[in-house]
Amino acid sequence: MSLTYSDNLAPQPMTDVFTDDTCIDRRKCHRTVPMKVLALGVGRTGTASLRIALERLGYLKCYHMMSASVENPPDCLMWHDASSPSMMVWAVCDWPACAFAKELIEAYPNAKVILTTREVDSWHA
Repeated sequence: MSLTYSDNLAPQPMTDVFTDDTCIDRRKCHRTVPMKVLALGVGRTGTASLRIALERLGYLKCYHMMSASVENPPDCLMWHDASSPSMMVWAVCDWPACAFAKELIEAYPNAKVILTTREVDSWHA
C-alpha cells in the first residue's frame, strides 16, 4: 500500500513551518537597517523568550539561533565565514551571535547590549 498526499497535506520541510524565506544567502546582502540590540547570552538562558519580546516591542526582526539552524540554513555558511554579518535584522540573540560578542559590540557601538544568564545548577537539572 502506497501513501499519497494531497498538495495541501504533503509534508513540508521544517523551515516552511517558520518562514517563507528559507534560502537567503546573507553573505550577498547589505545591512539596510541599524543594529539596535545585541542579546549575547547563550542558549537556554531565555533567548527565545527575549526574541519574542524584542519583536513585540517593535524590533522588526530579531536574529536567533533558530534563524541560522532552521529558518534559513544557508546562514550557517555565513556564520562559518565569520566575517561581517550582513543581515536585515534589528537585533540578534543566542548562538551564533554570542560567539562573536566582542566583534559585534565593536561593529555596532550604538547598539544596546543584553546579557541573559542562568544559574548553572538549574541549567543541568
